[in-house]
Amino acid sequence: MDGRIVGLTSLQKRAEGEGAAQLFSASVAMTFLFQDEDRYAMQSKAILVVDSWFDVSNSRLPMCSKPMKCGFGMYEEEQLQALEDMKELVKSIRFANNPDSNQKKPNQKGILISCNSIADLYNDLKKEKCNYLLTSKFNQDCVENFFSRVRGIGGNQTHPTALEVLHRIKLLTICSDPLNLSTNPSVEFEETSDNNEVILGNTENFGQNESADLHETPNEGGSSENSELGLDLVESSSYSEFQNPCTQEGIKYVAGYIAQKLNLKDLCSEDTDDVGQWIKMNSNGGYANPSEELVDMCKNCEIYFQTFHGKEIYVGSNPIEKFVDFVQSKHEDYPSKVVYCCSKIRFFARLKQLNQKIRAK
Repeated sequence: MDGRIVGLTSLQKRAEGEGAAQLFSASVAMTFLFQDEDRYAMQSKAILVVDSWFDVSNSRLPMCSKPMKCGFGMYEEEQLQALEDMKELVKSIRFANNPDSNQKKPNQKGILISCNSIADLYNDLKKEKCNYLLTSKFNQDCVENFFSRVRGIGGNQTHPTALEVLHRIKLLTICSDPLNLSTNPSVEFEETSDNNEVILGNTENFGQNESADLHETPNEGGSSENSELGLDLVESSSYSEFQNPCTQEGIKYVAGYIAQKLNLKDLCSEDTDDVGQWIKMNSNGGYANPSEELVDMCKNCEIYFQTFHGKEIYVGSNPIEKFVDFVQSKHEDYPSKVVYCCSKIRFFARLKQLNQKIRAK
């Protein structure tokens, strides 16, 4: 998580809720437990309560990988309990300037009203044989997202006149993706759901989303161009970052993701006692348990990545494919699809990190 999120100073960004979804997330809660479960158990529980409430209050699809983000009513007991937990948390909040006062702030009252309204509306509509609610339809995110698109497609002109608004709305009706209309918008576009589900519905017509296809991987074999780069490599045993427990667990987590993504049953371990602690805490059982061989591949790929890209990224053409060829020139036995997937993960993570540094300046 970007450290700038914790200390936002822009009043506008605070009002937009920038960073709240990252700060109050299950990943942050699990990180507290990973660092010191006894010390941070209370903080972790509070963050999980807020995270569950966020999900329950912003469901966009009838079915989702996270139970709390499914349509309200699909996991009725758990979702109602999430609202009750949030109500108890909000009621228990006290402020330092007046800790003995039971008077609630407007945002506390709003959360309590929202929780009660969702539960009461669902109970009323359940009598009409409606099985679920898409709670995202009850907040103003959709309106804010639409306004951000209207403002963003005008480039630096983020305060359009009434006539300009009409013209921009016409453009949006023709082109649904605003990034096709403005390559460098001055207003950040929010993600929207592409589904056309109604607010209420029946569960009989649900279908599961098909898994995304993997990108094509480069051909086997190394490239003479990259094998002649003459880069000095370090051994994994001497790479100081690997002495950090967080780094070790992170590599296991990435290896587990790659094993699940590529369905690498031959590179998975059946020893459930050897599963990485971070995988146990954060993957909800979805990631595979990587074998030591796969973990070592990911470790070496990390070393080669640091050597190949340095502190930034390789500025030549086809950096991902060239990195794959470079690694396979050193380890011909490494499957190209594993190296390719690892390369993409690290490349785009580094690219995101560099973009954050640029925006911070």
